[in-house]
Amino acid sequence: MKKKTIVTEFHRVIRWKKHLKAYNKKRKAKKDRLRRIFKQDELSSDRLKSEQFKFEGARLLNELKVLNPHTRHATKREIKKRKVNFPIKGSFDIYEDPNSVFRTISTFRQLALNPNIDVIYTIHDRANTCMSSEALLGIVAAEVSEYRGQVKCPVKMHGHMKQSTSDKVLIGEVGIVGELNNAEIHGGVGIIKQNVFLFKSDNKLFESASLSAEDYKNETAIGCIKQLSKGLARFELRLMDGVEDELAMSLGEILDNAQEHCHRTSPSWYVRSFLNTDDSCLRYFELMVMNLGHSIAQTFEMLPDTSAAKADAMSYARRHSNLFTTEELLTVAALQGNVSSKKDEDMTRGQGTIRLIETFETISKEFVELRGSGDTKKNCTPIMNIISGKTVITFNGKYKSKIVINEDGSEDVHIPFNQEETLKLPPDSTSISSMANTYFPGVMINIRIPLNGRTKTLKGNSQGINKYV
Repeated sequence: MKKKTIVTEFHRVIRWKKHLKAYNKKRKAKKDRLRRIFKQDELSSDRLKSEQFKFEGARLLNELKVLNPHTRHATKREIKKRKVNFPIKGSFDIYEDPNSVFRTISTFRQLALNPNIDVIYTIHDRANTCMSSEALLGIVAAEVSEYRGQVKCPVKMHGHMKQSTSDKVLIGEVGIVGELNNAEIHGGVGIIKQNVFLFKSDNKLFESASLSAEDYKNETAIGCIKQLSKGLARFELRLMDGVEDELAMSLGEILDNAQEHCHRTSPSWYVRSFLNTDDSCLRYFELMVMNLGHSIAQTFEMLPDTSAAKADAMSYARRHSNLFTTEELLTVAALQGNVSSKKDEDMTRGQGTIRLIETFETISKEFVELRGSGDTKKNCTPIMNIISGKTVITFNGKYKSKIVINEDGSEDVHIPFNQEETLKLPPDSTSISSMANTYFPGVMINIRIPLNGRTKTLKGNSQGINKYV
């Protein structure tokens, strides 16, 4: 018969002491582990809060801290279990409301850099959007993701789209999804996926101007325009001889300006273009050229008082100072022939942006003449804008540039933005405006031209190819 063990009070105490010793050992190990994690999180949080971005990939994060000084911080109620929803709805179209776009991006940047947030759900909910807005949001998201990985405080970003198919393709290829999946761009990349033609390039490879940087800039300009040509081939169209070179030359000059006028040790510019030729989509060719640094107005203000370029620009600004801000007028002045801030060095500078914009306007007009405008419910008007500092200059085809013959026989190209076509009168307020409580640090050029007409060759065209400029 098995003897029954009698558990005395002594045995209970011994067992309790062993249990307590093991419990305290586990508890101490857990505390030590949490203390190490807390110190690491605290260090990561301090790095995030300080916003002293020390690595190469955080150029945009550094510059955009001035985007909107009134950016709202997330409340504790909005952050649930270190997760937050970020809805994008309403106007997210940089042509319609750039102020709203930059406020949205500034808020996203603030959330993404919050050390108390580990997961962000980006929800596109009935937002009226465009390629430039989505590309800028995507670049910011990619830089935040890379930076937080560097400081050992990673963040996960998930997305949900309630958009149409065309917007899903846009966001997936050149928006936040595309940028996160392809954060590293080691050269101008032209990508063709079924009916989608896109181009991506930025100059993170180069710390300063060099022969390699110069070659890369030229390759970017040529590669971007060639990608447009490949897209037009789907419509059985091609650019007329010389137009492709003209566009590449104009884009190259804009990248020159970005490199020379940013007043940063390491110039930063980004180029994105997108065209979805699918018949069921709103078909637009969209181009974004963006550089970070000084605004156009700041570039002029920094010139010495002996500068002829500054004298010309300030003379125009003083003439109309009762109607517009100095920043707005200096930005308009910069678009006039031979009023470039580099005029003192090169008298031929200052026409790249106007040539690029007006050539795209011509392309859009010729496309409609050849193929029609398609569904009249679709937006069939080309639109372009330049955003620098607080100033927005809108090009909607209402005003064109004109050639002015000087007394010495030389020619200038002017675009006064008024019916009278003279710089002696102020520009039209519908073309020049300022953003409220928003400041873009650099220059952003956005171009969108519709290609919504017929995709097939017109009758009577034996070659099967239409030329246009």
